[in-house]
Formats: sequence, structure tokens, C-alpha cells
Amino acid sequence: MPFASIRSGGDRAWGPACITAACHERLYGKPHHCHARDCRQRDGEVSHADCASHMNRVGIAAFTAPLTLAVVLLAVHRFPAGQTAANVDVTPENQQQQPAAIESTIQGQASVIDGDTLEIHGIRIRLNGIDAPESAQKCEAKGISYRCGQKAAFALDEILADKTVACTKLGIDRYGRTIAKCTVAEVDVSAEMVRRGWATAYRKYSLDYVSFEDVARASGLGIWAGPFENPAKFRLNRKKS
Repeated sequence: MPFASIRSGGDRAWGPACITAACHERLYGKPHHCHARDCRQRDGEVSHADCASHMNRVGIAAFTAPLTLAVVLLAVHRFPAGQTAANVDVTPENQQQQPAAIESTIQGQASVIDGDTLEIHGIRIRLNGIDAPESAQKCEAKGISYRCGQKAAFALDEILADKTVACTKLGIDRYGRTIAKCTVAEVDVSAEMVRRGWATAYRKYSLDYVSFEDVARASGLGIWAGPFENPAKFRLNRKKS
């Protein structure tokens, strides 16, 4: 039966889209209703041969190509070249593992704020586990007063030496600064500051650098060359005044 004469069950002829829908149902056994207002009824007169002929003309690939492509892509994704479902190793050790959590880091050249604070890319970073003299703080060596806070800042600048600094974030302090452990060429910056005697081990938050402080104190290095006020106590007294 020529498609021009196929009817929808009444006197109205099927449009091309409706014929395709009817043929899809006949060929694949699943309803595929068109959206045309005059094609709501299911057609019982369209033969399998007529449908096959029509689908070839309108392009059966319109129905099958997307499905074929999806199957091919799925196969390529699941089984790389030379691999099939039969030879895929699915033992637990060969299954893809979720990546481990990556520590958040800040990296770049740093500018010195004071003896225990630096800045990278506009982020203010407080070195973890140490406490250096404040910028305005003075200490004494051989009976002479000097700006030990300034000396501490110079020491930190010397350690950084315009090199790339890598800081691992540990938290945020009450002033909004990032608390971090920083390294330069694999050297722990906090440890180096304490070792040189320009910062104390901040025992309130960490005991990691106590041994470095003991050596610096015994050797009279940095601020240990004479009497000085503990930086935390200096800050407290300054607030009171």
C-alpha cells in the first residue's frame, strides 16, 4: 500500500512524521506516537514491508544511529584497545581507587611581614609552632638594646631569599591569617628560624621546635644572646598599656 493512501483509521491521511511513528511501532514493537493532532490513533494497516520501505526512504539511521553510537562509545570506554569483557581484570587491587585527599597548599615567592608572618599572593600566613619578637620589640645583647623584632624579620627574609615557598595550610587564626607549615627547598622555615635563635618554640600550639630552641639557647644565638621579653608576654603587656 502506497504511503500516500495510508489512513489513520479515519479519512485523514498520515503525515510523514506520523508514518514514521507508526512504522517505528511496527518494526520495534514499542509505541512511538507522533505529536501531530491528527495522528493520535494507532494504525493497524501499515505492513512490515511498507514500514521497511518507508524507513529506508526517510532514513532509518535517524532511529538507529544514536543507539549504535552510544553502544560503540560505551564499548570503547569500558574496554580499551585489545581488551574485552573476558580478559578484564576486576580484582579489587586493579579497580580504580578514589584519589586520596590532597592537602591544601599555597606556593610562590613570599614577602616578609615580621619574624613569623609572611604573605604569598595576598594571603597572610602565620608560621605554625613558633613565636618571633614583635616588629616594635627590643631586646638586649651585651648591655645594648636593639630592635630584635626587626632582626627577626631580616632573618626570615634571608631564609626565604626570593625562593619559592610552599606552605601547607593547617588552619585559620582569630585574626583571619592562615596558619601553615612552610618550606623553602625542603627546609622547614619555622625550624630554621628557631635554630638561628630568632624565634621561640610556641609551646602553646606545638612542641615540634623545642629541641631547636634548646640548642639556640645553649649557644647564645639570636635573641638568646641576652635578656628579652617573651613575645607573647610582650603583646599582652602592650595591650594593657
